[in-house]
Amino acid sequence: MKDSDYIKISDVVTISSQYLPAYMIVVSTNGIKPWFDPNGKDRIRRELTKIVTALFHARITCAVHKFEFDSEIWNMYGCDFIDSIASWNFDEVREEIIRTFKNEKK
Repeated sequence: MKDSDYIKISDVVTISSQYLPAYMIVVSTNGIKPWFDPNGKDRIRRELTKIVTALFHARITCAVHKFEFDSEIWNMYGCDFIDSIASWNFDEVREEIIRTFKNEKK
């Protein structure tokens, strides 16, 4: 989160599952600044809400169901979307997303 002043994503931890990989996002405060601000607790809450909302919207955007709401868009892009997703290497995509969260370079 580049526009965050008070919190940062410090790590993304893999939680192995037999059937489905899951991840835990570790969030920490960005230094001691929030603890001296009388409104720090509220700003941390707002920034955490932004992160959760962004993750939720990213999940919806990546779902095929997003295209089903508008039949014109589905007719234009639906099949192409499914074809392009089918050719992804999900391990590479997952690692790229985690690197982006951690602000790491390849």
